[in-house]
Amino acid sequence: MGSDGGYDVMIMGVTSDNELAQSLADSLTQDGLSVWTLNTNNNSKSKGNILVASKVLVNILSEGSTSCQECEDLISLAYVSDTPIFPVARDCFPAINSRLSFSMKLILAKINWMFFTNEADRTENYPILLSSIQRAIEKVNLKSENGDGNEDVTDERVYVIKMSQDEEKIEVSDRPEFWENRLRGLSQVTWPEFRDAFIDEYKEQLKESFPEHRQKWLINIIYGDIFDLHKMITKKMYTDFCCGIENDPDNFYHRILDYALGLLAMRSVFDMESTVRLDAVQNLGQFKTRSVISTLTNLLNDNDPNMRAVAAIALGKTGVKNYKVVQSMIRKLSDEDRLVREAACISLGHMRAEVSVRYIVALWRGDTISHVRQAAEVALGLINSPASQEALRMTRVLSDEMNRLK
Repeated sequence: MGSDGGYDVMIMGVTSDNELAQSLADSLTQDGLSVWTLNTNNNSKSKGNILVASKVLVNILSEGSTSCQECEDLISLAYVSDTPIFPVARDCFPAINSRLSFSMKLILAKINWMFFTNEADRTENYPILLSSIQRAIEKVNLKSENGDGNEDVTDERVYVIKMSQDEEKIEVSDRPEFWENRLRGLSQVTWPEFRDAFIDEYKEQLKESFPEHRQKWLINIIYGDIFDLHKMITKKMYTDFCCGIENDPDNFYHRILDYALGLLAMRSVFDMESTVRLDAVQNLGQFKTRSVISTLTNLLNDNDPNMRAVAAIALGKTGVKNYKVVQSMIRKLSDEDRLVREAACISLGHMRAEVSVRYIVALWRGDTISHVRQAAEVALGLINSPASQEALRMTRVLSDEMNRLK
């Protein structure tokens, strides 16, 4: 175990994967890394907390692990927490891929696999796995040393070297990026024009990665989450989302894919049935990537009130309080669900969002649910600004006056 209480490597699989897991752990330990496996004698922490404290996740992919909900939840948590993921396949690709859920197929399709199906594979691929893990740990350590506590953190992820059964060559393309290629010379287009151009440009990739109903889901994400239901899509809106990354003609598609992956992983992690939900909520202060904040903000409008409440709590725990987050949270003060209103109050209090004071005061004085009123009062105390303190004082004075008249 490292000096910070975490491991360099967490190896996760199911019981039938123990032989490979232990073999990898022994080799990695001999090469100077601290490793956690299912056999590690550490029952003081949950697996979710162990993952968050670890620097990389090695996930053993087998026919058994593909049906393990806990394994799937941990992969989603690793994606959300920006923990580098190293899939090690114990069985052949068709046997594994046919059993994966849609979200796991999408996440693991972006991350290159290494195959350890026999002794020859292990001998050949272990040195590459080791060097990839070491490089990932170096980047994690560097990021930790430099600090990432500000809310404008980027979304750079650490991906592994491809060592699959059918290794592909990466082709460098000099073709223009999407807008320049399909919408050249236009400063804005209607949403249907943009949508149709996108679908036509990426029809092969969409067909390969998304079932038909999921393609519609992705298009709805682009329209609703990325472009906020604007009827006209400007080039500036497009380039702002692309973040100015050059040398990738498919940058917009890749950014959309990243966003969709984050959304799927977030839903998996914070689902009420998730095996890692509590661990995720407890550690949310560490998850400050732009994609996480953006996804949580959009989850405030989820159809499931439980998801809205968890998203509100999660945003409060991250400590991020930019304009969009605060305004989105203020709107949740009028949510139809009382738990969402409570969560929004407490989170705005932790953010010390002074702009929210008058809205919280209105809730404190007017909500019919006592728990919501109590949450509002707590929030005003947490904000502790002159305006919130004056609101508390005035309301208490009025309450005392009314009590004396009774």
